[in-house]
Amino acid sequence: MGIQRQWQGWVSRFTWYQSASTPSSRLARQMRSAGVQTQESSALPDMIDLSGGDPATQGAILEVVRPSPTFGQMPPAGGTAELREAIFRHEELRLGIAPGDGLVATHGATGAFQAIGDAFLDRKAPVVVCDPGCPMHSRVLGFRGAQIRHLGVAPNEKGELGFDTSEMSRVVQGARMLVLSQPNNPDGGLWDGQALEELKWWSRRRDMLVVIDESHAGFIPEEIRNAQLWRSGWEGRALFVGSLSKSHAASGARIGWVRGPQDLIEPVFRVSQIQGAGISWPSEKAALRLLGSPGVADNFLLRMTDIRTWATRQLEALGMKPSPTKAGIFLWMPTWNIEASSVALASTWMNACRVSVAPGEQFGPFSMGHIRLNLASDPGRLEEGLKRLKVWAENGPTASSLAPFVSRELRAA
Repeated sequence: MGIQRQWQGWVSRFTWYQSASTPSSRLARQMRSAGVQTQESSALPDMIDLSGGDPATQGAILEVVRPSPTFGQMPPAGGTAELREAIFRHEELRLGIAPGDGLVATHGATGAFQAIGDAFLDRKAPVVVCDPGCPMHSRVLGFRGAQIRHLGVAPNEKGELGFDTSEMSRVVQGARMLVLSQPNNPDGGLWDGQALEELKWWSRRRDMLVVIDESHAGFIPEEIRNAQLWRSGWEGRALFVGSLSKSHAASGARIGWVRGPQDLIEPVFRVSQIQGAGISWPSEKAALRLLGSPGVADNFLLRMTDIRTWATRQLEALGMKPSPTKAGIFLWMPTWNIEASSVALASTWMNACRVSVAPGEQFGPFSMGHIRLNLASDPGRLEEGLKRLKVWAENGPTASSLAPFVSRELRAA
């Protein structure tokens, strides 16, 4: 008892100490005494995740690899010659272009941006990224000390991306790098010829390195896929990033690459040597197998128009109008027409419908008031998720929309 009194008297001198009569201590006692309601939680419906950025995996991406003598060796930086040659052939078939001058294999597109940032950027170097844009670009480069500047872009009624020239002239002051995607993530817009010519002009005027993320290029319909439009005319100042995570739904394999002129690839290769981040032998074996087979993008393109049209109609029934889209695997929707913030709507759908979507805030400060929905998830789960949102809309935002799903699952049990 004496030791306990001494301890209580000692800790009471600190601000974090709370007596038994404070609100926080009373709440803690209530939480400890509350029973775990396992019966109600088990009756909740399965959560439908439509917020992801990757296509649905079609079967296993890896097979058991028999041990070989190469497993005991250090993987070469930048990938083996066999892997680089397979990526060259894959790029030539996918984009219909001749192989580039140089290539470095990396740990996914994330590893590609890490190597590019280490090779070309000093700390506090200004970098221009598109908004909305892939959050990985700004997070990886910002973590390496870059000063991120956001350029607002938006698709027109034809799904073609554009930007404000006055805004561009402001953000490129002193910029060392420009990052863009074709097609853009998350709105699926494509850069038209005029916008690309303006970007090329600005890159020459400000002597900027341009990094083009082509991870979703395989999801551009073949009839409008013109790789020469965005690949030529940069005058040796552009690098192109690709990944198997999107085209083959193989995020677990962690295979990406950087392509471009040899004088730009050389610094990236030297950085990869210093990092010692060689591609593991099992990942390389899986990549070689995937590169020789049709990817998820090829299968999705066959039904992309039908899926996009059907999902757009379902969302329009909820009072939401998706932005015009020509490519990609996403629908990008404003939420102000239903008078709801994107974070609040995403939270409501998660709690009331068990459907997860991506709020726009993570894609840039100009993207507030939007949500992103992944169309390349499992077709059955996509249909089920949109059905749940329809029930929620019919019941009203204030009504409990869990009842239909709970009662249905209880009847099935």
